[in-house]
Amino acid sequence: ERLKLRGLSEKWILKRLARRCVPATVLQREKYPYRAPAAGALTGLDAPGWARELLSREATRKVGVFDEEKVSRLVAKLSARPAPASEADSQALIAVATTQLLADQLLPPAPVPQRDVDAVELEAA
Repeated sequence: ERLKLRGLSEKWILKRLARRCVPATVLQREKYPYRAPAAGALTGLDAPGWARELLSREATRKVGVFDEEKVSRLVAKLSARPAPASEADSQALIAVATTQLLADQLLPPAPVPQRDVDAVELEAA
């Protein structure tokens, strides 16, 4: 009972144990989120092929949630960046990438137009 979570005070037991080794200023400081540098991993010359495809105009248009022109401009801006991406740009990119990934994994594939089906010639074995 005495070791249970105390309201919104996270990791209080860990902090209590660490107080002999960790300065009080560290234990008492306000929490802040760690943001991984996603823009650098998803854009630019070193971006993996799947990320380039995921954020492409065609893929953005196919999912239809975001404006493909705006996504394209954001990707171009982050690809050409001389400095780290801003928090707003990074979060926008993560929102687009996450939505695109979810759509790719969870939405049914687009139906193949009948004209494309009719254009396929079947060969007898």
